[in-house]
Amino acid sequence: MHRLWPLRVGVAVVLTAAVALSAAAADAHVALTPVLGDWEGVGPHGLPLSFDFTRGRVRIAGRKRNLIALHDLVVSYPTACAQVPDNSQGFAYPMAEYTGPGSPPVTFHFRNAKQFEIYIGSAPGFNVGFGFFLQGRWLSAGRGVLSEPIPRGGLRGCGWPTKTLSWQLRPAKRVKLADGTWTGTVAATDVVSGSVSAKVGARGRTVDRFDLTYSCKDGASSSLDFAPAFKLAGKPTSLFVSASGAFAETTGNVNGVQVGWSGSFGSDGVLRGTFTDLDACNDHNGRLTGTFTARHQAQRDP
Repeated sequence: MHRLWPLRVGVAVVLTAAVALSAAAADAHVALTPVLGDWEGVGPHGLPLSFDFTRGRVRIAGRKRNLIALHDLVVSYPTACAQVPDNSQGFAYPMAEYTGPGSPPVTFHFRNAKQFEIYIGSAPGFNVGFGFFLQGRWLSAGRGVLSEPIPRGGLRGCGWPTKTLSWQLRPAKRVKLADGTWTGTVAATDVVSGSVSAKVGARGRTVDRFDLTYSCKDGASSSLDFAPAFKLAGKPTSLFVSASGAFAETTGNVNGVQVGWSGSFGSDGVLRGTFTDLDACNDHNGRLTGTFTARHQAQRDP
């Protein structure tokens, strides 16, 4: 009896260790399911990215399953050297699908259970052929990393990475904005009238069009307009709207004046901002600074 006791102890130790190792191995392969809601990405020099995760019921093989779906992916790309103000513009991908923990099953398995991909596919007016992938990895349910090779023709160097752009992902609360046209008025010294218009898209993540015009007491006038820096597969870029509702654009330096504007969509449903232009009310000598306010068109319609 006593001779068998060390053997029994040894077997128990081995079995206990085996169970512990199996549990650890199982934990290592448990997929991290990301939290739902808005996510924001921060890349090199603050380069922004945004999307939304929702859960929907999908019938697969006769069974209904709760699966994660991605919506409103907006990726910003460099448009000027990193040291230049307002050096990027956003691109709202019309077709983007998430594959990873919590997503619909696929015909292959990732080697790492924390790995995920975002597939970019073609859509009406946006032809990218068979599409391409953005690669990602979850560090936790509320933290991840997403990477993409710099698109062909994209800006490389000049303070930016030369091969790959990467974003640190975290959940964030976004100001809720209504898509569509926001219109309002302009005010500045010696300006007698003016108007502003902004078209919002991607569920509040982009300003696709911005137009500001004003007229002076002497009859002179001027305008500021957003110009997309480039197009991807025929689709133009937009101004990125941050989670707090802010956006900005600098159109250039003219005679020492940084021409441009900045705005912020408030939770009260009002867009407020400032603009700077060559002073059209003073024969384009010096600087003219003014303000603008706007509301969604639906709020103005009776």
